[in-house]
Amino acid sequence: MNRTTRIAAIVTTLLTMGAAQAQASDPVRASFDRMLDHVASTGAIAVPAAFSAGDDPLMTAMVLPLRAGVAPAQPAWASQDAAGASFERMLAHLPATHSPARPAAQADDPLVAALVEPLRESATTVGPHRLHQWAQAAR
Repeated sequence: MNRTTRIAAIVTTLLTMGAAQAQASDPVRASFDRMLDHVASTGAIAVPAAFSAGDDPLMTAMVLPLRAGVAPAQPAWASQDAAGASFERMLAHLPATHSPARPAAQADDPLVAALVEPLRESATTVGPHRLHQWAQAAR
């Protein structure tokens, strides 16, 4: 072996040993190993020093009423917002209260005239011409 190959092998060995030592003492890797092995954490849960459930608006609005056995109060935003009211109707499975606007001069749909109407007519006729009419409608 020549000198550069020997140096490269030594550097590679040292880097591998250093990486193995770093992985063995890595707290993130250790926490993943605990999680995948279903082992409980050994550290204490971090909690602010002056924590009060009343200070947190999410805890006050959602968690504390549920702990007390009371449903959280629902906001009355649907009565003030048209989009909110439509979502409330959708989630309650209620029909819309308005009829959508249509154009004043609406022409017949060419797709319906070319495909649907011939099929409707052919479904009412009885006889050997039915397949021929379907083929003509498809053209």
